[in-house]
Amino acid sequence: MEPKIFFWIDNLYVHFFLAKALQENINCKLFGLFEVTDKPKKYFEKQNLVKFEKIWFYYDYIKKIDKEPDLEYLQKFEKKYNINCGKRHLMIDFLIDITNITNLPIMKF
Repeated sequence: MEPKIFFWIDNLYVHFFLAKALQENINCKLFGLFEVTDKPKKYFEKQNLVKFEKIWFYYDYIKKIDKEPDLEYLQKFEKKYNINCGKRHLMIDFLIDITNITNLPIMKF
């Protein structure tokens, strides 16, 4: 039985060329999910370098959101769980700014 190998191929294309190398060296079935925009998508739909059994394009399955958020729902959520969604991202940014691994007591050099 042939092994099945799944590749997630992004805009660096490293995994695409890895798939090509594996195809040339072992007998396997290749599947690919491409996380690329429209221009490279056209190329990958027609390419003959790697013989994928099936390919998918990530952005074809992302739901396009063209509506405003439900602010009433968010307000109820904030009240129910005592969370301020608007300030939460500010705190995360603050923690990222002040966190430095060399300042941790156990990591002094």
